Amino acid sequence: MCETCKVHRPPRSTHCKRLGKCVLRFDHYCPYTSNAIGFYNHKFFILLVTYGSIAMTMVEINLCCIFYDYYFHSAPEKTIHWSLWYLLFQNGFFCFMCYFLVAIQQFLLFNNLTFKEFHLWWREWHKGKKKVYDFPRKFYKTIYINIQQVMGDDYLVWGCPWKNVLSNDGHYWE
Repeated sequence: MCETCKVHRPPRSTHCKRLGKCVLRFDHYCPYTSNAIGFYNHKFFILLVTYGSIAMTMVEINLCCIFYDYYFHSAPEKTIHWSLWYLLFQNGFFCFMCYFLVAIQQFLLFNNLTFKEFHLWWREWHKGKKKVYDFPRKFYKTIYINIQQVMGDDYLVWGCPWKNVLSNDGHYWE
């Protein structure tokens, strides 16, 4: 039972303080999308960070090609303006951060965990109350089934940004 909403709260759901409502399979609140990531939009968040990482990698490759061409073929004085170096390193940093976020989301997806569940275990582990082998496996099935629960039942459309056809309604978890 949610104390704030006064409604029945299914397992893995949490009341989001920023939105003021309960969210099914609450993963985290994302300030960049200004929304809670949960049961109905987790697939879209994973695709957003994955496609964003790919796009930033393409930009980084293009910037490197431009620098190479400019430095070795065009510029007689062979100096590159500081703003171009800044752009290259800034994009590289954000590209690295996006890939780090993709890696975290894939790890959580493969283990059928939400970020909140993982964070609670991590905090207890750092306090010394949990051991590494106490890793939460309550909802773990197989990697394929874990991916299906977020990305949808049809594996051919896992990478497509349209609504999931899920066999689970988000209220009950085996």
